[in-house]
Amino acid sequence: MRRAILHYGDCMSTFCVALSKIKLSTFPVVNKNDSIEYAYDVMKKHGLDRAVVVGPNEKITGIITKKDIMKKLALTRTIKVDIGRLHVSSFMTSDPYVLPENSDAVYASHLMHTRNIGSLPVIDDKDKLTGLVTRREISSLATNSVGIMIKELIKPVPAVLTTDDKVINARHLFLQHDVLIFPVVSDEKLVGAVTINEVADALFLLQYQVDDKFRDKRLNQLRIGEIMKEDIPTALPEDELGMVAKKILEKKTVGAIVVEDEKPIGIVSFKEIIELISNQKCP
Repeated sequence: MRRAILHYGDCMSTFCVALSKIKLSTFPVVNKNDSIEYAYDVMKKHGLDRAVVVGPNEKITGIITKKDIMKKLALTRTIKVDIGRLHVSSFMTSDPYVLPENSDAVYASHLMHTRNIGSLPVIDDKDKLTGLVTRREISSLATNSVGIMIKELIKPVPAVLTTDDKVINARHLFLQHDVLIFPVVSDEKLVGAVTINEVADALFLLQYQVDDKFRDKRLNQLRIGEIMKEDIPTALPEDELGMVAKKILEKKTVGAIVVEDEKPIGIVSFKEIIELISNQKCP
């Protein structure tokens, strides 16, 4: 694990909250020798898209996320392999950054933004794992923000999906554009959205449920309309971030689609909120 070096003073702003106050105390923990099937089951039980990987003496050795799984499932070298024979060690990101409990959310956001990571294990003064903080916990602080408009942090839509697009093509777009959510349209009108989680879940179920002889065919048939979420949060450019952040959290998703005249013009996700928070100053 890599302990981040801290450069900050005592925090006073809305976002300058100690990680000890917002961290998850209960979260998925797996071993590098566990199967992907087991890791997925543990994530599902906790309602999270990631798990901390520990080794001997509970030492933090990595992080595994649904994005990691999405990258490698249903590839030529993995699609025929039984899901129970694929192990965490082949998917995880090793040597993750960690932060002490007394570090603040602004510094954690800065680390997440500059290193493009979605979570940080939290440790005590004896380097013991005591929690996990993700983009969601930090972004939840934005629900208390006042006067910040969505137009200040909107990200233009890099691509738009349709219900007839292939899921495998969506994977490519997620990796190419490094976003958390894509709008789905029909006749140019917004009808839903897809996140990394839906794509990862679809590829996992493909390898878990479908006989290896038929996986290639089923992969080619799998369409966005089968996996997209219809009940998604939306926002207008003039909406306040606090209200939109609440909608995102209530829907248990990762972002909102920004619309004008029912057409998607951008996205605001945890990544954009994290970038905003990372630019705040803690005295």
